[in-house]
Amino acid sequence: EILPQILEAGVTSLKIEGRMKQPGYTAGVTSVYRKYLDLLFEKGAENYRVAEEDKRYLLDLFNRGGSCTGYYQMQNGPSMMAFSNEKKTGDVSPVLRKKKEKIQGTFILFPGSPAILDVSCRGIHGSASVGEVQYAQNQPLTEERIRSQMEKLGNTEYEWENLEIQMDENIFIPMKMLNEARREALESLENELLKPYKREENNGKKRLSEDAGRKADSPKQKNLPIYISCEEKSTALALYKREGIHGMYLNADAMEVCLDDCVSRGMEMYLSLPHIMRGEMPRELLTRIREWMDRGMTGFLVRNLETFAVLRKAGLAEKCVLDHSMYTWNDEAADFWKDQKVLRNTVPLELNEGEIRHRDNRDSEMLIYGYLPLMISAQCVHKNLYGCNHKEEGVTLKDRYDKEFTAKCICNPWKTENTDFCIPCYNIIYNSIPYGLLKEKSQIDRLGVSSLRLAFTIEKPQDAVKIYEEFRAVYRDGKNPPKREYTKGHFKRGAE
Repeated sequence: EILPQILEAGVTSLKIEGRMKQPGYTAGVTSVYRKYLDLLFEKGAENYRVAEEDKRYLLDLFNRGGSCTGYYQMQNGPSMMAFSNEKKTGDVSPVLRKKKEKIQGTFILFPGSPAILDVSCRGIHGSASVGEVQYAQNQPLTEERIRSQMEKLGNTEYEWENLEIQMDENIFIPMKMLNEARREALESLENELLKPYKREENNGKKRLSEDAGRKADSPKQKNLPIYISCEEKSTALALYKREGIHGMYLNADAMEVCLDDCVSRGMEMYLSLPHIMRGEMPRELLTRIREWMDRGMTGFLVRNLETFAVLRKAGLAEKCVLDHSMYTWNDEAADFWKDQKVLRNTVPLELNEGEIRHRDNRDSEMLIYGYLPLMISAQCVHKNLYGCNHKEEGVTLKDRYDKEFTAKCICNPWKTENTDFCIPCYNIIYNSIPYGLLKEKSQIDRLGVSSLRLAFTIEKPQDAVKIYEEFRAVYRDGKNPPKREYTKGHFKRGAE
């Protein structure tokens, strides 16, 4: 009743708190809160205020290195980078405490019965019943000792608002059992809280049965076609005459050299397009694409939505192969791209073996070798450290474990001889160890993919040839894999 007078007095904030549990108390608090909001809005928007300290908290929350105009006004450069590990914060304290859920509990401990803990949050309950409470032979446990142990909620999402302990005065129970009761009760509570957000199991089972039916219908191939992608022309020239290659993904400079010879030998040829596209595709490249198509070029390797939009507008959507960066995590995404009439997609690198197995892979290519990009960025490591020389060079980065990572400068994304320096460039930072599924042939054979790919990026040409021959010997000739150090990426574990 006195809220209007409180607001008229100039109060700018209102705090409502309490620990009562009587029926209707929560509803009463909610009613007061809603009345407060109604009165606040009645006073008009001009009376709404945000404290300057709160504004600074919000601005500083994700501000790791100060502020700049960023990509809105520039492409890259040292002014956009922080070269030290100092966080440039304002005057606001960086300690921001995460808000935890308030929980209430009742813990029942009587000799000869199990330890029973009931916890609740927002009216939802979880419970646990563990072990058996014993009579104390020597010194009984006190309520203070039990409460001290039960209040250790650690890094959980909860904090006690109230814990009622009902117990006999002469009991003993191991600390391990107290911890077990607390852990199981919180797990039970969390499951109950999450129930409204879980998917229907029947829909999932139906989808899995449909997937199984699709896979049963898909033909099993003894030898899957092997495709090769090359980022360097020298690597392409070292590989394009090798036996067993079904098709190649090449940049424009290598396509011009290798196209006719490869087409004459029945190989599929695809033009690799940039990882990042800004602005327009060079007009001269579109002209050359039409010429290459007339000479037998099959299609394109597409790595971003912008490039696909350009090709679709030109009527070339049906000649596109989607790279792993064009995510098709599930069958719904794959079906969307089928509707766009693309040739095939690439299995996303973030999926593990089990997730890939539950996916429809009949129109999917799978990467089985390559240095995986850890980051693709408009920033240029070479430019920031040494200046820009417009040469596609690599810079080596070292982490705290002395592992080396190559940052490759992509100064000429379209790989055309007369590309202007103003066309946006980017860096690709590759992992220190190549991804390779050399020993996983039997698992790959069961996934039902349509083709395999080896991606060569920063390897020397002679090393690329040797690696291709090793994979071909394993996947086509059934030979035992040699010993090499490869990372399995997410194939074993998946994204976490």
